[in-house]
Amino acid sequence: MNTQEFLKPKLTGGRFQNATVPLELLKDFSALQEMLVEVAKWEFRNSHPDRERPRVTLPAEVDLHLTSVEEAARS
Repeated sequence: MNTQEFLKPKLTGGRFQNATVPLELLKDFSALQEMLVEVAKWEFRNSHPDRERPRVTLPAEVDLHLTSVEEAARS
């Protein structure tokens, strides 16, 4: 399995007051993963107009994981 850091979101704003993260954020991350898979499929189709579909199914090959939560540096 190939593991690499892909995103490092910074959670700022009223939604994250008092150093808390609402659990509904997990749904947002799930939607982000679905969007990234669709963009990858679109990019593949544009790059390979002669191919009907990729040899591998992207949802099975792309899986994002939350590996850590870091406290933001205080200014």
